[in-house]
Amino acid sequence: MANWFYQLGTDEIGPISNFDLLQLVEQGVIEPATRVRKDDAQWVSAAAVGGLFEALEVEVAKTVCPYCSAPVLQVPCRCPKCNRDVTVTVRTKLSEQKSAPNRETVIDRLSEIERLNKEIEVEGESERVFIVLFAVATALLFPAIAGLFVALQSESETSAVFSTAIVVLLLISSVWSFIRGKRKPPASV
Repeated sequence: MANWFYQLGTDEIGPISNFDLLQLVEQGVIEPATRVRKDDAQWVSAAAVGGLFEALEVEVAKTVCPYCSAPVLQVPCRCPKCNRDVTVTVRTKLSEQKSAPNRETVIDRLSEIERLNKEIEVEGESERVFIVLFAVATALLFPAIAGLFVALQSESETSAVFSTAIVVLLLISSVWSFIRGKRKPPASV
């Protein structure tokens, strides 16, 4: 990938990508008289770079990254601008391409994603706890039912009541842990 540099007053700014260079031309930051260079080449006026200003006038459909609108050549690939895995591209005209998100937007998005990932981890962990509780209660339910039948056959009223209470308790805990483990998390604000 080519690295471009441009001069703004006495400052040298760069390296920037081809896409960023085109965006700066489109925004008017780089004008025909602005000095630019590619990698370690000599400084030239931006007007001397073949096709730089003409690219803005041509309405050619391009294949771009769906996240940042950087041009991509083939799919699947890694976007040269946002470094994400691209498995689907968008065909768009240059004038319809969205501008790259500013730094604050990216930081806000990353912190929001990080917050959501933590919520998912906590929800996943509590879901696993209830799944384990369901499995344990269900596993204990079968021997408890067998114990209830034995107590009923022995005609011991105390054992039958005690076994019935255990079976009911295990049924309630199984149903409760199943419902609790499958409940949708509340929508975050």
